[in-house]
Amino acid sequence: MEEVKQAFDGYHPAWNEEILFDISADPRETTDLADQAPAVLADGRDTLLSWTDDQMTRSYSPVDPLEIVLEEGGPFHSTGQSEIPTELIESLGVED
Repeated sequence: MEEVKQAFDGYHPAWNEEILFDISADPRETTDLADQAPAVLADGRDTLLSWTDDQMTRSYSPVDPLEIVLEEGGPFHSTGQSEIPTELIESLGVED
């Protein structure tokens, strides 16, 4: 299995490399539970690695598209290069 990486959106620079949230109890993902539930974290990691490996066997490319995005500098929305105007995103009415 390969290592799975997650590209954060740039708004959480202090987060650890691996994070775990209870999205039912903490839908805004404010409390990292990784240290409190290492077995759950390991199970999630293994599940994600297996899924990624399975998807890559079906891919037209031998390279994970996420790796390409990261090599190019990351997602546009986290590098200030988004073509979507901030005003449009704010007008969508996402509640805080």
